[in-house]
Amino acid sequence: MYTVSKRQGINMESVKDEEQVARAIFSPSFLNPDKSIGPYAYYMVVMPSGSVESDISIFRMKLCDDIYATISSLHPRTPGDVVCGYGKLSVGDIRSIQIPDSSGNVRVDVKAFPSKKYPSHAGVVIEMDERQINAYDFYNPNREPLESINPHLLFVVRELADQSIFEPLLDGYENQNLA
Repeated sequence: MYTVSKRQGINMESVKDEEQVARAIFSPSFLNPDKSIGPYAYYMVVMPSGSVESDISIFRMKLCDDIYATISSLHPRTPGDVVCGYGKLSVGDIRSIQIPDSSGNVRVDVKAFPSKKYPSHAGVVIEMDERQINAYDFYNPNREPLESINPHLLFVVRELADQSIFEPLLDGYENQNLA
């Protein structure tokens, strides 16, 4: 079912389990040495502007006219990085992430967050103990990594990385030395 956002004047639709989503992947910081997607690709950060991420930005592929153009238009958050592709995930798989021995206190969801520039924009939202996770669960206000991150949260970002299918933007990426 579509609804119209009067504030932004664009169509919104709830995100279905059957949908595929894409997470922009930047090299080298989002990739492991073997060029698989690493968990850092799914960390929320405090942006240089000071804004605090409260979801993991993704794009709904069914609403994206050209996923390669959308991903290519993004700017890396880490100096020296370049966009190299995207990680493709299933919404149903994201929502089914279960933390062993967590007593159900961790919930992972996908929600639509469209904008005029990116009508296909959505986000992975993580709640722990009924509190929405944000960048301060990964970094301090000075944008320095925390010494200790909740192990349940680390499990979620590792699962997201493991579920991701890497789709390179460049032909022959595997032969390039970007990671």
